[in-house]
Amino acid sequence: MLAEKRVTSRLLAATQHTLFFRAVAIFNTLNMSSTPATKEDIQELLAQFSSSQAKILEDKIAEASANFDTKLKSATSVKLTWKREGHKRQYNFNQSVLDHVVEAERKNQSTEVQQELTSIKALLEHRQKLIRLADTSPSGWATVEEYENNELANDSGDDKKITRAEDRAARKLKAASSKKSAGAKRFKTGDYHYQTPAPATTSVAPASQFQFFRGQRFPTSKDICYACGSQGHWRKSCPNISRRQDKSNTPSFST
Repeated sequence: MLAEKRVTSRLLAATQHTLFFRAVAIFNTLNMSSTPATKEDIQELLAQFSSSQAKILEDKIAEASANFDTKLKSATSVKLTWKREGHKRQYNFNQSVLDHVVEAERKNQSTEVQQELTSIKALLEHRQKLIRLADTSPSGWATVEEYENNELANDSGDDKKITRAEDRAARKLKAASSKKSAGAKRFKTGDYHYQTPAPATTSVAPASQFQFFRGQRFPTSKDICYACGSQGHWRKSCPNISRRQDKSNTPSFST
């Protein structure tokens, strides 16, 4: 309310200022005339004065009203929440273009220009609606597609159309997901004649060959023989075993 009073007082001050200079202009016109001004001349000048003043006052009121509407809209606008940053940026850009269209629509009085601006404004407002629908719907742009495909064929309320579009989009997404899962399952169970390759076989060398390949070192002074307990040789080359075997193999002669 206080803002409206301020706008009104400013308009009155501007109008009074303009009226004063217009009155001075008329007075100078009458004084500079070579012939005395008639009653008709004075009435014509006053009519022109009134017409011009009305136009000036109308323009000032329209400008002040537009500025006031812009400030009021900014102060009372609901802060929108967004799920996706890309939707937010696109919406804000479109809104800035829409504001410029409204301003151009206010300033230009041509009928053809007004019609074009009205069409542009309608397109932008419709696009803003679709962006909000895509951002708030669980099915995203699939809901928008269903909504636009059936918008002209359906005369019911907009809320019902949006609800039905969301249902159709959800069913299609669910069906597509089920089809994808079924395809993956068939591939896994072998419906595509997928054959698991046979495990590769590796040949193991005989123990003797393996030991021969590894046994390339010789006994050291710290190695212990498990047959006699002495150090410096292994059991397989133990000299004590060799001596015992030689003794057992030597024939004994009885006398």
